[in-house]
Amino acid sequence: MLRTTARTLPGAVGFLQPRGGYQKGGAQRAVIKNCLQYISTHLREDLRLEELAHECGLCSRSLSLKFKAEVGCGIPEYIHRDNPHGV
Repeated sequence: MLRTTARTLPGAVGFLQPRGGYQKGGAQRAVIKNCLQYISTHLREDLRLEELAHECGLCSRSLSLKFKAEVGCGIPEYIHRDNPHGV
């Protein structure tokens, strides 16, 4: 379970930058962009990985792998990186 009682992450969608020396597929980038928007919109709610994956149309494992490959960190780390104490 991902608890999200944090404030809105500034520039959450802008954080998405291609990593590495190759271009990511547009479909994967769109899924992760939607995921980041969903996280930003529902940040103050009790957000669960399964719910997030369902909203993105993926299983939780696929979403986790794609998210980390695209963003460079896992979903919980992304959510809590600017707010480690959940304030």
